[in-house]
Amino acid sequence: EDGVFKLVAIHMSVPTALQVKNQYYPAAFSAAKEEALRDSLLNKTINGATIGGYMEPGFPYYFASERMLSYLGYSSEEEFIGAIDGLIINSMHAEDDRQLEEEIMHAVTESGVYTVEYRMLRKDGSYLWVQDHGRKVTAADGKEAIVSVISDITKQKEAELQLQKTALQMQNIINAIPGGVAIYKVSDKFETVYFSDGVPGIFGYTVEEYRELVK
Repeated sequence: EDGVFKLVAIHMSVPTALQVKNQYYPAAFSAAKEEALRDSLLNKTINGATIGGYMEPGFPYYFASERMLSYLGYSSEEEFIGAIDGLIINSMHAEDDRQLEEEIMHAVTESGVYTVEYRMLRKDGSYLWVQDHGRKVTAADGKEAIVSVISDITKQKEAELQLQKTALQMQNIINAIPGGVAIYKVSDKFETVYFSDGVPGIFGYTVEEYRELVK
């Protein structure tokens, strides 16, 4: 028009193999592409890995970022999916999984978000301690899903467990001392800060009775 080219219409489509009946540019296809781009950007900017499962029993596999696969020692999604039989719950330690499933489902139903800690099974058979911050989302296919940001807290957990082990060893040593050991705080009142298992017997009490007495 007047020597200027103007767009009258734009036609957009996809290959026949991706089309569904009466839908030449499927909304699901567009949403999936948008979601893939969003996930790619997310994985490059967050400090951690991402993983997702559908809100169904066992959390059927939705996706896993490259960093998540690397955490667990897998080289591809297909390999990971095969190892867990398509269920995210199978990547969790057997002592954690069922209780976690109930806890997560309850939390996302109530508030849509949750934070939990648990162990994940790596390809080599070892376990990785992780902190999982998750949120309920709607996937590209319209199903409800959970997307989680996973942080590796293995070193932190191992340090905590070592401290607990050391504290238990010290407690056993103190309890083996004849008589008892106690620590008191004296100010405007007399307060028992600590007592070993031998102290209650000196006064004719059981450990449980003495603990109630000094509360």
